[in-house]
Amino acid sequence: MNIEKNTSIRVLYEDSGDDGNSIVFNEINYNSPLENNSGDWVELYNWGRKDLDISGWIFKDDDDVHEFVLPQNTILKSGEYLVLCRNMNEFNLIHPSVIDYIGEFDFGLSSTGDEVRLFDDMGELIDKVNFGAEAPWPVEPNGTGSTLELRQYY
Repeated sequence: MNIEKNTSIRVLYEDSGDDGNSIVFNEINYNSPLENNSGDWVELYNWGRKDLDISGWIFKDDDDVHEFVLPQNTILKSGEYLVLCRNMNEFNLIHPSVIDYIGEFDFGLSSTGDEVRLFDDMGELIDKVNFGAEAPWPVEPNGTGSTLELRQYY
């Protein structure tokens, strides 16, 4: 552009609405207390502005053989949560007000520490969390009823 006299330029910005990877592990329950056993579960959160089809995505722990493939027509809407359960009946008994949950994955999360990973349908790693059961990790989630919860997602 060659401007030879005073010229006004008006720039229009358009929001693309693409947040990139906006799915994160928001909460992890790896060792419930005996009296309130909801089983192992993880909660996914979509902090982005777009609803995402996560059909065919794969949830794994630290063992590549352990995998749970999310079923067809699994949509995680913007600003919403989805719980992946090892045992849906146990989860529902303790958390009857939660309606967005699916399962069942056939492996457990270790009470001595583990890793949770989420891969998209193309095999790309979307999110992962390595957690432990001793310092610097809090000890309360290991059998007392507390869970590990993400503090900041972006």
